[in-house]
Amino acid sequence: MSDIIDAELNKLVTGDSAFDELALATVPGALEINLCRELPEGDLFFEAAPAGWLTADGEIRRKDHRAYYWAPTGGCPGCEGVGRVPSEKRPAPNTIQCPQCKGSGEPGRSRLVSVTTLLEPITNKGGLPRWYEARGIEGTVVAYQRGLIEPEVFPEDVVEIVRGAKLGAENARDNAATRGLNVHALLEEYMLTGNGPRMGEHLPEHHGYIQSLCSWLLAKDPEPESVEQLVCSPVNRYAGRRDLVARVDGRRIGYDAKTQENGGIYLGAHLQVRLYEDAAVEIGDDPCDDLAIVVFAANGEWREMECQATAGTAHAALTYYGAVRPIESACEGQNRIERQARR
Repeated sequence: MSDIIDAELNKLVTGDSAFDELALATVPGALEINLCRELPEGDLFFEAAPAGWLTADGEIRRKDHRAYYWAPTGGCPGCEGVGRVPSEKRPAPNTIQCPQCKGSGEPGRSRLVSVTTLLEPITNKGGLPRWYEARGIEGTVVAYQRGLIEPEVFPEDVVEIVRGAKLGAENARDNAATRGLNVHALLEEYMLTGNGPRMGEHLPEHHGYIQSLCSWLLAKDPEPESVEQLVCSPVNRYAGRRDLVARVDGRRIGYDAKTQENGGIYLGAHLQVRLYEDAAVEIGDDPCDDLAIVVFAANGEWREMECQATAGTAHAALTYYGAVRPIESACEGQNRIERQARR
């Protein structure tokens, strides 16, 4: 249970009132979440702040900020803690300032890629175009019923009307993310305190997913060992927050929890739970007996599936990401230049 206590103590408490959150939003560099897991080889950090809050430079964040950092113990690996490295242009004993630590000798902290970001260019999201299309059509109908769309309106203007009214696919995506965070928070709360959810405190459209969660908890009766625990692979440079490790029927199981309207389970979830397990073992956690994905559906039912991804599958995914990320980064840079030129 020590992991559970540590997770609870590491949370940044921002207060219960809207005033406290508003005040933090105006502080440059303020964080809504600021967690640290201390390990023998170093410290793992996770921080998050929502869009609208200020960066350390005082700029308004245009999108949600979520980042993992790794700070190894000991001296800087580039200079072995001395702050100087041999010069490439001048013979020994000439040295220059270490470019990694800027001469301090300290290792500092470096950013790790999140597992969800790592999986974006790897996993197939073939169902998303149809989902986005359906949400766009639904939003258009609702906008018309509300009188926001006139019969003579140009089709290209309908897009802006639907988006402006927050009825399109982007808003539906954000609502789905909120639903997922809501259910994950309820799972964490129950595992840490034993307090179950109160339906009256949640949006009606979330009730089916919450009922699904409660049914799963009653059926499985998991005994938690760690909840929302930070894990990372310093070697492969990725990190994430593992939903749950619990004992069920005497076996230690690593779970990844999902919300999906129709109870679907997809490739990304299998890779995610495997990458979390491999990272946890790398930093010294005991291996799980089993890995599983549990999905909570809108109709109050749940599904559980044993992880099909092996260590070899995870290695292949990491190799692929390492190969395509430089290309993706180059495209992003060129596209950014092009967008600025068109303004």
